[in-house]
Amino acid sequence: MAAPTTGELAVLQQFRDEVHDVLPNLNEYRQTDAWLLRWLRARELDIGKASRMLRRSLEWRDQEKINDILSWEPPNILMEEFGMKLSGFDNDGSPVGIVPFGDWDIRKVIEMRRKDIFVKYIDFLFEIALHLVERRSTKEKVLTQFVLIMDLDRFSFRQIASRETIDAIFEAIKRFEANHPETLKAAYLINAPRIFAYLFSFIKPLLTARTLDKVQIFGSNGSFKPVLLKTIAPDQLPSEMGGCNTSCTNYTVKDLNELLDNPIQCDDFSEADMSAITVDSGKKVALNVQVPTPKSRMSWNFKTEKHDIGFAVVSPCNEALVHVSRADANTCVQKGAIICESAGTYQIIFDNSFSRFRSKHVRYAVSVNKPLDLDLIK
Repeated sequence: MAAPTTGELAVLQQFRDEVHDVLPNLNEYRQTDAWLLRWLRARELDIGKASRMLRRSLEWRDQEKINDILSWEPPNILMEEFGMKLSGFDNDGSPVGIVPFGDWDIRKVIEMRRKDIFVKYIDFLFEIALHLVERRSTKEKVLTQFVLIMDLDRFSFRQIASRETIDAIFEAIKRFEANHPETLKAAYLINAPRIFAYLFSFIKPLLTARTLDKVQIFGSNGSFKPVLLKTIAPDQLPSEMGGCNTSCTNYTVKDLNELLDNPIQCDDFSEADMSAITVDSGKKVALNVQVPTPKSRMSWNFKTEKHDIGFAVVSPCNEALVHVSRADANTCVQKGAIICESAGTYQIIFDNSFSRFRSKHVRYAVSVNKPLDLDLIK
């Protein structure tokens, strides 16, 4: 969020006086200038309107028990089918969240008469994002915003053919606009099919002008990649979105806290450490990796001389732990790391089956560190 102007700082002090009675109920982070300024900017520095907005939101949080929502365990169907990812952080340190919205079968949940649970789950996801923002903040640099990337690939007409589904989406958006003003730094809606324009035409009136200015919509031609890379480093973006993070996965609240406290480190390999293989057109190459001890960390780097390539990591029980359909390994070294839950033979797979004519020359390196090794490093 942009630094406050001299005029905003003057209004901010008046706003503090206006809401002085509620400030003692807020934690230290929510009493900062940056956090309070959000409400003023959302209401164009109108102190009265900003005060009413803040007070209503605090009442809503009490009524809906939002302050305790991170201890809630959503039903398995929501956790399994409505995933989210933390890709990394933008150049300013704001979290970058990825939602595979095109894969979300919202209608399925609504037809199970679970609209209230779905809306609560969206509240839950926003609280996760804002929890991360708060945790990343310091006294010297207070963060208040996150970046959202919504992947609309495979979004279908079936979702918007249901009035109840649209109503649920609308309610979730209204709750966000009313209670989390100016927390959205940027929204990139990528791989949008034509049918999505129909849904967005109904969503636009629900968004403030400030929010709309932060939304960019892209088709499926990859034009979003250079735009994302302007403000997000390659190692903070998934490979399929133009970055080099091959191990960007879905996370729960517990996982995210663990990720912040003890991030999984990916090794950097020198050119001399790398081996070379050629993956013929229309083929795959599978490399066995022995993991002798459970909870070991497997780390990898790879790159190609030209063109993209698919990549996967498969567990001993044939579960795809990592899957990237096409990584731009010719533009930057692709990196990743996972914790191997069990010992056994894992496979690293380079997939060129989508290419009918081009072979791919790949250089790669893989390492496995036992849990004891990680403890010694710490």
